[in-house]
Amino acid sequence: MAKNFTSPAFKISLKDSLSVVKELMAIASPAEFPRLVVIVGPDTYLHDKVMQGFRDQWQKWEDCEIQGWDGASVSNDDLVTLTSQANLFASPNLTIVKRAENFKTIATFLAGLSELPEQTTLCLGFEKKLTQAVEKNIQKLGGRTITFSALYEEDTAYLAKGIAHRLKLSFDEGVFEHILHAAGTDLSTIENELQKLALVFHGHEGVITSEEIQPFINSLKEDHVFALTNYLLDDRLSEASLLIRNLVERGEPGPLILGVLARHCRQTLQVGLATQKGVPQRDLARQLRLPNHVLRRYTDYARRKPLKGMEKTLDLCREVDKDLKVSSYDWELALTRVIDAFS
Repeated sequence: MAKNFTSPAFKISLKDSLSVVKELMAIASPAEFPRLVVIVGPDTYLHDKVMQGFRDQWQKWEDCEIQGWDGASVSNDDLVTLTSQANLFASPNLTIVKRAENFKTIATFLAGLSELPEQTTLCLGFEKKLTQAVEKNIQKLGGRTITFSALYEEDTAYLAKGIAHRLKLSFDEGVFEHILHAAGTDLSTIENELQKLALVFHGHEGVITSEEIQPFINSLKEDHVFALTNYLLDDRLSEASLLIRNLVERGEPGPLILGVLARHCRQTLQVGLATQKGVPQRDLARQLRLPNHVLRRYTDYARRKPLKGMEKTLDLCREVDKDLKVSSYDWELALTRVIDAFS
């Protein structure tokens, strides 16, 4: 029985999907490339990497044109023009549309196509599930679909090891897992951190040890604190909750995360009360040991937030800390209660 790669009931392995990409990347000329290629899956990193791979491939071929669009900005007329029947002497062209689900008339556009011209290849990326109408029209046009299911932990580790290998990084036993634990599950973040390490350890002989990597792991954890604080200051509470969930799932101690939330409450209260008393910003920055740009953000934040409410949130932090010392209460749930209190 054939695998239905677009069915939500079927979980395609990452290696199966990558084998399709590898097959397409081995094609020797634009004439052999499928007229329609569709990439489906929630991970933006994988979309970007595959599309960039296709760009690089087509740039190696002579007299090819490459165009890129975002689904939110492309129009029906744009694509109709690009996919209209060209003359026999037109250059082969690759048109890439990212986030095609944001192109509101994509189903109508595809339905209006009987076929794609010989010289044209259209690559569509969908970060959300295909609608039945879109899927039906892709099949009608003979489109080649590459489906990336939601990544499991082992998938992320597999891809990360590939990045490390490409960057010629070699780690002592257990070190790579330590890096992933600190970096999280976002592949763009993982790649950025590995690229930093590649610069730091350029020319390093032998494997990189745990002792050598530790200062950079500590720095990465500080980045998480910085990100969480920024989410709170910007009232991006859903993103703060997601970051906390990821940190808890990776084994970060709950008390440390709670400490970041409590410190945020205290700094907001200190800034708010000092501002009410007319304390100069320069003196306040010195007292709290905050850079001026951070103090300005806390000042704006404290003006938006009732200080009585912030006092109650700080009390909730103390309550959660006390409860979790004497019970097996779920840390993720407890920390989510605190995040909700900031709204």
